Amino acid sequence: MSSCKNNGVTCDPETRILIHEQLVTLETLIPTRSPARSDLNSGFWRLVYSNSPAGLNTGKIGPIWGKVYQDLKPEKKFIKNLLVIENSWIRLGLFGDQRIESDQVW
Repeated sequence: MSSCKNNGVTCDPETRILIHEQLVTLETLIPTRSPARSDLNSGFWRLVYSNSPAGLNTGKIGPIWGKVYQDLKPEKKFIKNLLVIENSWIRLGLFGDQRIESDQVW
């Protein structure tokens, strides 16, 4: 994963396939039937990889890259994304909301 930068956006196709295969294997080890709704996910997390082609998950606005954080509260069906862009002269945060679509999907 070290060759994947910018939350996975710049990964080459072969690396994306490898990551997907590893995630599918890990998903079989999840101890709950409804991972998207599990309290095990509750918390404030730093997003380091996303296969999302656009939006706050990419960590990019125009030519500027930032860090993406997610505030997850599955018990409230709540996910808030925060994009933080910092450099020497500005610190910017953008929020976006997501919702839990099913027991398996956000």
